[in-house]
Amino acid sequence: MIAPVGAAEYREGYRIGRRIVGRIPWVAIAAGATFGAVFWQHEALFRFLLIPGGEKLSPFGGKPIVTGVTDMMGLTIELAFKCSVIVAVIALEIAFYTLLLPPLPERGLERPRWQTPFLALAYLPFNIFTQLRAAFSTSLRRFVFVALLSINLCFLAGAAFAYYVMTPVGIPFLLRFGKELVEVTISFTSYMDFLLSMTFWMGFVFELPPLMYLLAKFGAMSYQRFRRFRKFMPLASLIFGAVITADGGGLTMFMVAVPMWLLYETGLFFAWLAHREEDDYAKARAIGRSVRKCGHGISAAYWWLYGLPAMVFDWLTWGPRKLWRRVRR
Repeated sequence: MIAPVGAAEYREGYRIGRRIVGRIPWVAIAAGATFGAVFWQHEALFRFLLIPGGEKLSPFGGKPIVTGVTDMMGLTIELAFKCSVIVAVIALEIAFYTLLLPPLPERGLERPRWQTPFLALAYLPFNIFTQLRAAFSTSLRRFVFVALLSINLCFLAGAAFAYYVMTPVGIPFLLRFGKELVEVTISFTSYMDFLLSMTFWMGFVFELPPLMYLLAKFGAMSYQRFRRFRKFMPLASLIFGAVITADGGGLTMFMVAVPMWLLYETGLFFAWLAHREEDDYAKARAIGRSVRKCGHGISAAYWWLYGLPAMVFDWLTWGPRKLWRRVRR
């Protein structure tokens, strides 16, 4: 039989529900503002995205072509939508994190409603300071903050790797294939699909270490189970690289597979760090003990060498000092 909900529990649930509902409009506002900003500045953003392709995309000064009347408009809307989704996800993460913070005190309830925005603006610095201080006041809040920050930074690192490394290397390799038989002219739609796909999937792949750590930390997946999958990772990485890249047997496939394999090994180490008492990762404990012993030996040798001049001085002056004490007596 389900126990009836008391008044205190009902008020607490109602308060949490209000806080959740109050954050949904801010997520929508962030997504809508991002959509509008990207749509407004789409030319500058497209110029930035064309940099990795260089001048090899077409004989028209490196500018790709469009073959449809609505292609450019469709690409702009698609890019704005994808950017707004990314910002909405980040806003949801921030909204989830702020649910862990204590609610701000409601001030100015006894004043007229038209004065409430001005009071909120006046208390804004104090509220920001209070929330920042409370953000790191407990271990749970610190853990959630570090976890969310790590996941987002890893996604940005993967996107940067795809933009600065994979695309400038992969596109010339793909365009040189069969260049003697055909004239290479890339459509803008094809180029953007390739770039955005590589950026998204590499960002997802770079999130493997923090995600594996979180899964191991909360018990959803153990380090032993991750280790059993290690032998399948080289083949799985090659299959994944062949699926998401344009050339199933070329350079870009290996440029996806090799980082994915290395990141899985990194995530395996982090999964072991979540519960180090359960197993040993690549003799890490023995290596750690050896390093500590070497550190203690080096420290002892350092202090011995540091005191060696004083020891030599004491040894050389022992006879004269003893003679001087006898003379004084």
